[in-house]
Amino acid sequence: MSIQAFQWYNPTKLVVKHDASPEIANYLASDQIQSVLLIFGKESAKKIGVYDQVVSALKAKNIIIYELGGVRANPEIQIVCQGIDICRQNQIQAVLPLGGGSTFDTANGIACGALLPEEFKSERAWDIYEGKLKLQKRFLFMEFQLFLRLDQK
Repeated sequence: MSIQAFQWYNPTKLVVKHDASPEIANYLASDQIQSVLLIFGKESAKKIGVYDQVVSALKAKNIIIYELGGVRANPEIQIVCQGIDICRQNQIQAVLPLGGGSTFDTANGIACGALLPEEFKSERAWDIYEGKLKLQKRFLFMEFQLFLRLDQK
């Protein structure tokens, strides 16, 4: 068995701190991002106040916010397609998931599919996962993980 030659470039900035929500807009603005698709679930991001903090910070930097809420656990491809369409229709530059794994999975699919050539309809997003479509580029993908302590209300 031989090893396939490959190159991997993966620039990553990892910020781990108690509350990075006010700073998220600074990171986006430093990359000249002017519009973002905010992706979140049903309640947790709003319930604990992170949603309001992030929206306030984005508005303070004059970043235009589009929203895709209601992401469920084990999201279906339809919500990814909806996000791709929102990004394409509004020339959105970045996706920002607020929440856990399902919002991240949804945002990743959107980030990959939104920059496919226009002849590829959003309904073909699943082809990315099956390896039928090769990505040339993808959106800026800012992750904002919500870590909740069990003793928090």
